[in-house]
Amino acid sequence: MTVEPLAVASYCSVTLNSAGTPAVISALGSTHLTNNNFDVVVSGLPPGVYGMLFYGDYQTESPHGNGFLCVAGTPHRISPLVTADLGGVATRHIDFSTLPAPIVAYSPWNFQLWYRDVAAGGAGSNLSNGLCATFRP
Repeated sequence: MTVEPLAVASYCSVTLNSAGTPAVISALGSTHLTNNNFDVVVSGLPPGVYGMLFYGDYQTESPHGNGFLCVAGTPHRISPLVTADLGGVATRHIDFSTLPAPIVAYSPWNFQLWYRDVAAGGAGSNLSNGLCATFRP
C-alpha cells in the first residue's frame, strides 16, 4: 500500500506567545474527503489555553491581536473550542460531514487557530500561522 503525502502547506507569519514559542499548525491523516480522517494539530501553545479553529477560502496576512490573521474571505468556525494539553498541543478532527460550510474538492482551504493568551499582555489573544490544504474527492 502506498501512502500519499498530504497536500498541505503552511503560510503566514507567526509570533511568540506567553510560552515563548510560536503556535504552529500542521495536519495529520488524509486530504481525501471520502476518507474523512483529516486532523489539525497546533503545537507551541501555552498549556491550558482554549482556542477557536476556523477555515476559509482565501489567504491574507494582517495584524490581529498579538499575531496575524491568515485566513480571509468568509471564515467558518469549527466547533467546539479546542484546549491545549499540558504539552501545549491542541488537536481537532475535521469531520467533513458536519462542517458549517462544505469543503469543495480541488480547491485550497485555509485553516488557523485563534487562542486566548492573556498572560502575554497586549491584546490578550494570538493566532497560529496558517495551513492551506487542497482536498481530493
